[in-house]
Amino acid sequence: MNLDNLTPEVLRAGVTMLVFGLCAVAATFLVGVFTKYAGPLLRERKALDITMLAIVGGKRTRMLAEDEDQADSPRSVHYFVTFEPDVKRPMELEVTPEQYERLKEGVRGYLTVQDRSFVSFTSEDEVAKA
Repeated sequence: MNLDNLTPEVLRAGVTMLVFGLCAVAATFLVGVFTKYAGPLLRERKALDITMLAIVGGKRTRMLAEDEDQADSPRSVHYFVTFEPDVKRPMELEVTPEQYERLKEGVRGYLTVQDRSFVSFTSEDEVAKA
C-alpha cells in the first residue's frame, strides 16, 4: 500500500472516524458503568408507595429451594396472597408468615405496595375503628 498518494482530506477523514469510534466506545463503557452502579440506587429512590382499594382474593404457600442450582439445597416456605384491586388486574405478592395469617380472604381494604413488593394491608374495618 502506497501512503504517498493519500491526500490530507482522506487522512483527516480517517482520523475523524477513528476519534468518533473511540468516543463511541468510551461513551458505551461509561453508560455501562453508570447503569451497573447508579441504576439500582436510582430505581430504589424512585419506588413510591402506592395505596389502592383491594380485596384479598386468595392465599397459597410454596416450598422453594434456597439455592435452585443445588439439588440438595434446604427448602423454605414462601407465603403468597392474591389481591384484587378495584382499578387493576389481580396481583400476587409475597408476604411474611405473620401477614399471611392476619390476611383473610374476601376482606376489603387498603393495599400499599412499593414497586412489586407488599408493604401493608389495612382493612376497611380497621380504618373505620381508627
